[in-house]
Amino acid sequence: MRQAITIGYRHDKDVGEVISGPAEKPGAHKDALKELGKSPTHPEFSRIEVWESDMGITMFRKFEAPDKPVPVNKRFAVTK
Repeated sequence: MRQAITIGYRHDKDVGEVISGPAEKPGAHKDALKELGKSPTHPEFSRIEVWESDMGITMFRKFEAPDKPVPVNKRFAVTK
């Protein structure tokens, strides 16, 4: 039987922590990450990974911090 865990990396740390354990089915982990992936920002995590047994990382998403300014294309920047 396949198992999966979801690991999150906080914006200010490089150490991962388990967000969801093997009690959930692998499909539930992926569905939850797909839902989170609809937004480019996440308040807590900079990267979230789904790991499956015998497969390693099967899915991941990177997120920006919500308070981080959005980069402006230099061609459209207003200068004074």
